[in-house]
Amino acid sequence: MILPIFYTHFYYISYMLLIRDVSFLFLIISLCMFFLTFLTLIINATNYFRVLFCLEIMFVSLSVFYISIALLSGSPFGFIMAIILITLSAIEAAIALSLLLNIYYYKYNVKVQDEFFFKQ
Repeated sequence: MILPIFYTHFYYISYMLLIRDVSFLFLIISLCMFFLTFLTLIINATNYFRVLFCLEIMFVSLSVFYISIALLSGSPFGFIMAIILITLSAIEAAIALSLLLNIYYYKYNVKVQDEFFFKQ
């Protein structure tokens, strides 16, 4: 059965409105997630693992923010920025994990309250 042009156009418009609403919702959620993790980072910075976990959540929320901006605006810039941000997040996680393992190997703890860990 072939639908008249009115019905297909109606479904396309409703689909685009749904994409816009969902993108706007993800935009708000990503901003709330970013600011909550930033506040948690400021208040609870007692352990290097917690700090790195907060940074990773901030990177994820920024990626979701860029993707939702790309869906709302229709430009591919947000997708490109999200891919770059995910790549940087993976690099940061690998470097930070190796540093934390070395700190734990020499100090047997990873608390921020202790003396500066580079001091011998």
